[in-house]
Amino acid sequence: MHRTMVALLVAWFLLSLVIVWAHTVELFYFSGFEKVVHVFWGRIVTLDFVASLLLIGVWIILLLPPRQRLIRGSLWTLAVVVLGTPVALLFFILRARRYSLPRDVFFRVED
Repeated sequence: MHRTMVALLVAWFLLSLVIVWAHTVELFYFSGFEKVVHVFWGRIVTLDFVASLLLIGVWIILLLPPRQRLIRGSLWTLAVVVLGTPVALLFFILRARRYSLPRDVFFRVED
């Protein structure tokens, strides 16, 4: 297995653990997000997070072959926006199966 793929798998696993942990904690403090959106900086951070997810989605679209950008790219982008960064990591893990160099995983446009 390539080092890039191992690193991405470890990152995906750790991120998933953090999300599961945060979800279990949030069950006890369910009103937490309501408090965040009522604070100015909470709205800014939320907007920044959503904008980052959209940017990652556009990046994924641009890495796909031109013929697959509309349908496959839209589905990946929707999944990233709805489910967050674990989906983006999954996309790059799947790419790491094909490419061994990090620059190819993150910047090489598929043919």
